[in-house]
Amino acid sequence: MKFKEKPSSPQPSEIEQEKIKEEIDTDLENALDTERNFVFQLIDDGEGRTVAESLISRISKIHHRAIAQKLFDAGYGLSVLNNLDKFSGLNSLEIASKIIEVGAGWAVADNLDKFPEADRRQIALKMIDSGQSWALDGHLDQLPNVDTEIALKLIEAGNGELVLNNLDKFTGIDDDTIVDKLIEAHEGLALANHLDQFSAAKRKTIALKLIKANEARVVAKNLDKFSDTDREKIRRQLNDIGLNTTK
Repeated sequence: MKFKEKPSSPQPSEIEQEKIKEEIDTDLENALDTERNFVFQLIDDGEGRTVAESLISRISKIHHRAIAQKLFDAGYGLSVLNNLDKFSGLNSLEIASKIIEVGAGWAVADNLDKFPEADRRQIALKMIDSGQSWALDGHLDQLPNVDTEIALKLIEAGNGELVLNNLDKFTGIDDDTIVDKLIEAHEGLALANHLDQFSAAKRKTIALKLIKANEARVVAKNLDKFSDTDREKIRRQLNDIGLNTTK
């Protein structure tokens, strides 16, 4: 009987096998270095956006962190952000923080869907603390657990109107706490303009708090938001403090 297979070559010794492995490792390392250096040169030549948009998905993932850092250093941080889903192994909170720190919180907010949901709340708090809470307008529904803490921080940052416009998006929110914080932050006008966000019974309570806080005029401008009975009671109180509400 004849066999088509050729006799196998003798197996190399352990020393020879180790030498072959070292040569392969060296060749691979050289190839990776060549790839990384090629990409770095492209970035240096002004092609950072092309790297982030078109090439990164074809580049060894082992280089992604270094390339992202190189892009940031070369001024292509927004390109990294806009293509975040194409990179592997990046620290999303670190990326967000870097961009927020240079005043581009709006770009982070526009790309919140590219960040892990677990990181979004912390990113939002970072934006609020950095004075860029306005950028969250239109993006609160992408945050998990938008609660009283975030509402209070937004108010403290001077963005009470954002809270009032999105009351339905907050979970476990305490109306009295929010109302008191808004009045304390001198957001009485915004509060009065959004009275229709609250129940009829709550509106009367809010009106009395505003009057007590010397915000009677904003109440007078929003009398149409009260029931007939409450309107007359509030009107009398306003008249008692010398504010004429007769039209």
